[in-house]
Amino acid sequence: MAQLDADLFPAIARTCRNNAAAIAECLQVCLGREFTVSVDDTPEAWRFNTVPPELDGPGLVVAVGSGESAAVLLIPERLPLPEWWQKPTKSERARLDTLPMELGTAILPVRVIADRFATSAVPNLFKAISAVTEPATQRIAWTIAGSAEPCPAWLFFPTAFPDFPDDAYSSVASPAAAARNEALREARRRQLLNTLLRLSVPVRVRLADKRFPLRQLLALSPGGILAFDKPCEDLLELCVNNRVHCRGEAVKIGERIGLKVNQLGPPPGRVSPLRQLDE
Repeated sequence: MAQLDADLFPAIARTCRNNAAAIAECLQVCLGREFTVSVDDTPEAWRFNTVPPELDGPGLVVAVGSGESAAVLLIPERLPLPEWWQKPTKSERARLDTLPMELGTAILPVRVIADRFATSAVPNLFKAISAVTEPATQRIAWTIAGSAEPCPAWLFFPTAFPDFPDDAYSSVASPAAAARNEALREARRRQLLNTLLRLSVPVRVRLADKRFPLRQLLALSPGGILAFDKPCEDLLELCVNNRVHCRGEAVKIGERIGLKVNQLGPPPGRVSPLRQLDE
């Protein structure tokens, strides 16, 4: 699995840009307002001496973690956030629990598996992000438009996973939220597996092999014959990445040649590399 680090910037920026409509829909469902989202995918390193004024105030911190790192979205209060964002009811809290999980699928490439999620209201966004940034932290600028003037928001990564205070009003800690986390991780695993299964890999059928002196190869001419030690009745080997996947015999299919599979795996008596590792 890919690590959530600065090298993923192009992939994450592209994912955010391509999924801008899905991000807007996620915000609409969780915050109860209609939004549109645009993404500036220009790489930008985080600098403490350039603090947007919107960060010097309250807002939502939405964290999506993968392994030891996280991607953190900062949403200023002036978005505007709903009136209940600091003191949500149980159902409103459930919405905020869902927000990082839904955003995780929209902002992270499929090869990155998110395993931690949290949302918190903070009195100062700048202090919240300053506490978790790393030397390689990058940021992607978003513009979220709703009923008011367009509002900037920022996605920072990689960062440490925020250490929210005990009284943070929203975190994914309940059994129901944990079950949703596991369901989301399983869905991303299946998505990654499906992506891998669609990959094309080169295969080749090996008739026989042998080492020959260079002098003999240079002496070859039309009509020359190379003799191999392999018996004619031995099966041919189908190789993937120079490893035997199966063995079979050559057959004619119309005007083409094919391979009828007789055995799977390496030839009998040859120890599989995986077995060697296990031992």
